[in-house]
Amino acid sequence: MLRRVSPISTGLLRRVSTSSAGGYVCASHASDKLANQLIQATSGFDGLHVFVAPPRTASTPFARVFWESPAFQFYSHEPFESVYYQGKSTDVALKCIGEGAADITDSKKKAGDSGGKAIIVKEMTFQVAEHFGALLASLQGKPIMFLMRHPLEAVESRLRMKRVGGEPDWGKNDDFPANELGFLDLVHQVEHCEYVGYPYHIVDVEDCLKDPEGMFAQVFAAWDLKWDKSYLEWKDATELLVKFDNLSEDGSKHSHLYVDVLKSTSFGDPKGVVEGSTTEAQIESGGSETEHQVGVDAMPDPVRKHLEWSLQKYDELRNNPNLIHPTRERDTFR
Repeated sequence: MLRRVSPISTGLLRRVSTSSAGGYVCASHASDKLANQLIQATSGFDGLHVFVAPPRTASTPFARVFWESPAFQFYSHEPFESVYYQGKSTDVALKCIGEGAADITDSKKKAGDSGGKAIIVKEMTFQVAEHFGALLASLQGKPIMFLMRHPLEAVESRLRMKRVGGEPDWGKNDDFPANELGFLDLVHQVEHCEYVGYPYHIVDVEDCLKDPEGMFAQVFAAWDLKWDKSYLEWKDATELLVKFDNLSEDGSKHSHLYVDVLKSTSFGDPKGVVEGSTTEAQIESGGSETEHQVGVDAMPDPVRKHLEWSLQKYDELRNNPNLIHPTRERDTFR
């Protein structure tokens, strides 16, 4: 069981009378103000659906499954990214999650298939950490989803993408931002939901790879959404690359992170799930998804210390009663 802890910052929630919106308010005036602004910014949508994840957890292809549902017309990609990295005002996040959200109507397999006006929001645990309480309060009681992946796979992929992006020494110094591996804030945020009694679910992407139909059927049901297995396939959406980069105007800053996934055509497309991952290749060939080519000892010392802690917490989260389990095992990738 996860230990129950007190709120970890003034930006988080406290439980109040259920007569208030969702039964929760933020524990600080600034966060409460942001929560109300988020509610106002998304008031024109049919519904606000949010999931947060550490980096390199197949979060973008996870989000793409929702694009195919007629219930969704809009997608907001990491609205707090530039707030975290560039110190911008939360007004930027409000725009990204509101009027600046990407209209995905024409990116659907059936272009224009949007009977509803719901929005799906994907965010990184560490990017929204300071404002997590406000984001949670803006959901007004709707469950939040936490997406995770085996830390060895996620961290190895994170280091590889840092090298591709021109940061070969990331993770090699003691002062590296360990929070940007994402697991620290994932654990804190789950613990906080436990503390205040906020509804949440945990999804392990490796379970989604084993049983995509069964897993997504349960995720959609948790949000009271209609599910259809056709949502697991889609069309190329390369034209949305710029919308996936909040740190540069031309989409070049993070293009190496999203080119492949935007070219993918299904959740089971090896080139689009998590670029270069050993897990997907092993599942495709019928091997074990838990056989990792890169071990803890092969990691840079500063990363290894944090990774050992993350592996312990991952095992705890795998035993969390709010984890969604696959309905069947799958021997091959597709």
